[in-house]
Amino acid sequence: MRSLRQFLLDEGAATMTPLRRLHPSGVRHGEPSTRFFRFVLEHPDEHRRRGIENAAVESRFRRRPISVHINKLHHCTFARSYHFVFVTKYRRKCLTAEMLDRLKQIVTDLCESWGGRLVEMNGEADHVHLLLEMNPKAAPSVVANNFKTVTSRLLRRDYGAHLNRVYRKPVLWSRSYFVASCGGAPLPVIKHYIERQERPQ
Repeated sequence: MRSLRQFLLDEGAATMTPLRRLHPSGVRHGEPSTRFFRFVLEHPDEHRRRGIENAAVESRFRRRPISVHINKLHHCTFARSYHFVFVTKYRRKCLTAEMLDRLKQIVTDLCESWGGRLVEMNGEADHVHLLLEMNPKAAPSVVANNFKTVTSRLLRRDYGAHLNRVYRKPVLWSRSYFVASCGGAPLPVIKHYIERQERPQ
């Protein structure tokens, strides 16, 4: 019986949703029309060029293997990734590029202290996106509250003069946040793998 990791690597690309693209004429694939045939007859070279480009893009996305980053603890093997979104209080546009750079350093250190890893971080003036890999001992709600508390305190310490012009009170983040688990295979693939287990008779 293949492991889940090998199953994802072998069959992941074949189960990915195909790209929904348009023909160069603007007609959806599989729905030819007079407009499409007129475009082919009047611009054969352009149609051929765009067709080659579309095929190359589609091939690149369809054949991309699913990357699963497996981590280990003493009695546990896991792959847990979370997408967090933190929003500033009252959606005030108070974050600067320098503050985002400093925030990335803080979050990187926090992830290491929690036994995790910062995969990617970016944001705008009123919110930030964090893609984290965390171990099973870290509950998402606890991670979110801890990260918001620590980052708010350190950013207000380092950029107090700037934030005091925006907020009268020592605040930075809204109490609400967004979190979603992500990464690995889509649910239908995992469901299919579980259904194909060799169940004893």
